[in-house]
Amino acid sequence: MKIWIDEQEALERYTSNQAVIFDCRGRMDNDSQSLEQYKLQHIHGSIFSYPMLTGDNSISSGRHPLPDLNEFYSFVTMHAQDKTIITIDNKDSFFGTRFLYLCHLVGLNYYIIDGGYENLIAFTQYFTSENTFSSVNNIKMTDQIYEVDKNIDFNESIFIDIESVLNNDELRILIDARAAERYKGLFEPIDAIAGHIPGAINIPYDHLFTDGYIKD
Repeated sequence: MKIWIDEQEALERYTSNQAVIFDCRGRMDNDSQSLEQYKLQHIHGSIFSYPMLTGDNSISSGRHPLPDLNEFYSFVTMHAQDKTIITIDNKDSFFGTRFLYLCHLVGLNYYIIDGGYENLIAFTQYFTSENTFSSVNNIKMTDQIYEVDKNIDFNESIFIDIESVLNNDELRILIDARAAERYKGLFEPIDAIAGHIPGAINIPYDHLFTDGYIKD
């Protein structure tokens, strides 16, 4: 399945009212600053989505657990209204791909605009600072009220438990997508122990882009 689309294809779907754009730009762990960035400038009609990317779902752990997948599914489908789901993020960032990952979990098709917000050219005529949100709570980000589908299934096959990784009873490669400095243990701003899991290979997420565009 194609995931990355160029700006022109996204624009054609957007202007023909065939798509809804979900704005996933954000400041890590800061909903209010993320909202301020959105309010400063965004694509007209795009949906502020950053607070929907994390939550306290018990099926995951770590520093940024998954959101409630029922709420995420209901949020996206309510706004998409059966139109194409397209996300935009800052260039070289990972919130847009986090959104895609969540869509993959709940069975929604999606696209992300290649190049990131900073590289948009054709969309600039649709930039606005119009404020359409009254709050930035986890779900109540618009004045609209929607029903949460409590019966959504999710793709459990994407998960693997820690014991299976440690036992490595199948041929697996563990990829560490953090910055090379953290992988090497040269810089560690958060974790108690610097470095990486033995055997993991390092593919830093920011090395996957060239000036915001995904590499071939």
